[in-house]
Amino acid sequence: MAEYNQDAIRDIRIGKPLDFDPPGEGPIPYLAGATLHVYTFYSGLQAQDVQAWTKGAIQYGVFIQDTIPFFLLDIAGFGELDMPLNIFWEPEEKQREFFEGNPTANAIPLVLADYPEAIVRAVRLIAIDPKIMFRIKETLFDQLTVYPTADSCTENLSTIFESFDSYEMRERTTLYAL
Repeated sequence: MAEYNQDAIRDIRIGKPLDFDPPGEGPIPYLAGATLHVYTFYSGLQAQDVQAWTKGAIQYGVFIQDTIPFFLLDIAGFGELDMPLNIFWEPEEKQREFFEGNPTANAIPLVLADYPEAIVRAVRLIAIDPKIMFRIKETLFDQLTVYPTADSCTENLSTIFESFDSYEMRERTTLYAL
């Protein structure tokens, strides 16, 4: 059973713009209460992309390297998304809500939007294994003691991306089907 506060995504509407400008193309995970939100922005989205996003089979997992978790999401017919999580990218208030929130929160909304307009094309809510969400939280908490600054964490994250491609991350990770 997914544990989630539906109010968090109540203002997201298909065909309407999001209330922020995307920083670029690709997936962007954000802390939202006790869970994550995933916003994905691409230019040139087609009907088949939207169909795959909403109906495609999903596999997910978490690749962890040097106290940096990567939320991996594979959507059949759409593609693979590799999302690094850096706790320092979030304001302290968001960090606190994430760590102190409901420990069973495991639902993640996936929002697909056009780039650069940020017009919402599709929304899908998934529920991951609560143990996986706990592992993400545990690793992000550890980041606070391992890395002295946001820049040091981001620098190491870049090194990890240079060392491991999507295929290698998935080879070293258990992927779970939804």
